[in-house]
Amino acid sequence: SHMIGFTIGLAWLPWLYWCYVSFLKQPNLQTSINLVLVLYMQITGAYVAFSIILGYWLLAIFLYYLATKKLDNLRGIGIYGAVSLVLVLALCSPYIYSIYDSLPYFSRATSLDYDPKLFAGNFSWECFGSYLFPYINSSSTGFSGVDVSLSNIFIGTIPLMLAIYGWTKLKKRKYIILITLVLFFLLALGNNT
Repeated sequence: SHMIGFTIGLAWLPWLYWCYVSFLKQPNLQTSINLVLVLYMQITGAYVAFSIILGYWLLAIFLYYLATKKLDNLRGIGIYGAVSLVLVLALCSPYIYSIYDSLPYFSRATSLDYDPKLFAGNFSWECFGSYLFPYINSSSTGFSGVDVSLSNIFIGTIPLMLAIYGWTKLKKRKYIILITLVLFFLLALGNNT
């Protein structure tokens, strides 16, 4: 809750999804205005990286609807989409300018050199206890060079049991999901794997 940009981004996300899908299904002035207002709230309230990733997700949703032939009015989407984009950019222009003006002061705005030493303490074996209990590791033995905030991957016992139960009920793509989970698990170990 102390990451207010994360909380704001999460709060507006379902509304944004609903407005975007409504706009794609029925592009008109009302759905366009709804989309513009919620997108403005999302962009200006959420963490900047969320807005960048959101752009990719909106494109992916559009391509999905296009591929599944769920879009009936591509011309309307193009026209109202262009108007929406101009309005969002106009509303967000002070925000965008302030981000642009502050770029020299952001350490994350510059490129990083790839250095394996940066990943040396990514995630140690001891940190996996935090799947079930938050921050279970002791600072003297569990973190061993790992950033304290990165050593916690708390899911909890009940959600973990529900996830395993849900996985057993899957009919399709069961093993693709399992292979993907194992891959991400191995990537989380950083230099340990």
